[in-house]
Amino acid sequence: LGVFISRSSVNFFEVKRLWVLPIIQFINLGILLTQVFYRYIPNIAIIFVIIFFEGLLGGAAFVNTFYQISKEIRAEYREYSLGAATIADSFGLILLVDEVPAEKHHFDSCRKTRNPIQFGLELKAVVMSGVRYTTSAFTGKG
Repeated sequence: LGVFISRSSVNFFEVKRLWVLPIIQFINLGILLTQVFYRYIPNIAIIFVIIFFEGLLGGAAFVNTFYQISKEIRAEYREYSLGAATIADSFGLILLVDEVPAEKHHFDSCRKTRNPIQFGLELKAVVMSGVRYTTSAFTGKG
């Protein structure tokens, strides 16, 4: 929801200092990462608000980057710049989705212990969260 809202807002709210958005995203990463280990946030609703805010930041960074490229780059370099930004965005997503070793290790260990209930529940949780894994993560082949 946060990503949708922020990607639709460039006509109302333009961010010129794009470097600020990733810094705030890293602060959110630090907060959520320390929450995993120390569990100091008392209510899950606060975590949902942080995740919603992260969506706003990510969507704003995406849409404002492309908006700034289309507005500030000269016409003869614009297509190349938009293509480079698109490839960089896609490459980041590929690294995120494809290289999640902790989850792959967990699924492999569940599969090897032959505990179908635990494996099925974990698989259902991942599918429900929208994360897609290739069949090679489950089969251990190719």
